Amino acid sequence: MSSRQQQLTGPDRWQISYADLLTLLLGFFIVMYAVASMEADKKAEVITALQEKFSSTKAPESNGPVTPALTSGDIPLLIDTEFEVEAQGEWLYLEVASETVFASGSADLKTSAKQQLDALADWLATTEGVVEIEGHTDNQPINTAQYANNWALSSARAVAIVNYLTLNHAIQGTRFRAVGFGEYSPVADNSTVAGRQKNRRVVIKVENKPLYIAPVNAGNSAPKAPASQTAAPQAATASIALSKNLEATTQKINTLAERLKTKGIDPARKANGGLKFTGGEE
Repeated sequence: MSSRQQQLTGPDRWQISYADLLTLLLGFFIVMYAVASMEADKKAEVITALQEKFSSTKAPESNGPVTPALTSGDIPLLIDTEFEVEAQGEWLYLEVASETVFASGSADLKTSAKQQLDALADWLATTEGVVEIEGHTDNQPINTAQYANNWALSSARAVAIVNYLTLNHAIQGTRFRAVGFGEYSPVADNSTVAGRQKNRRVVIKVENKPLYIAPVNAGNSAPKAPASQTAAPQAATASIALSKNLEATTQKINTLAERLKTKGIDPARKANGGLKFTGGEE
């Protein structure tokens, strides 16, 4: 290995990053100068193109049509139900008063509630996200033979809904979570009758994740390889690109060193790993 190669793999390899930085800065200022000297209309076109290129909101390409993200106004199956639907970020919140689903102090589903859950199940079958069932109560204490406190009652209600949806409909149980909050997540003042009524509720959180639909004209085309199978080729491509970049940078540094020597400047390596620039022989 030559002394120059040793420098590039030893303490002096910082020169590679430094040379890359200088190259990037040079390119950046060239672009800035070119944009500044453009006419107004052309400058606007360049800015627009850059915004489109680096925008994070651009939709990814897909091999087939995908159902659009569901929103609170796009759930026709739930129009005739008692659910209040609200979209927040990546989640849909479906809320219903406990009295609509359960009798007071009970976790047994009403017949009318089962009909509404049937409509909910038909819609859930078109999605594939996580479904979290939350049971909530007011702060009035309960102590019955079945439920020792509000924790037990709210948890039992959440489990009852999960059981109905998974046992009576073909929805995978792995999608569900049953959570009992008891009285500890109120949305209104428990000191009033109206506030306690609002706090007695069931909330169904559905991950706003659309279901993928395979393309109709797919034919015998091969399916897209999973990410785990494409990771290795991508890593290999990145390694090749890095190797080429390193080779080009090394060539630039070698060229720079030769040009310095022609001007009488001979960089010498010091014992501590630094460089000392001295004038060459006349």
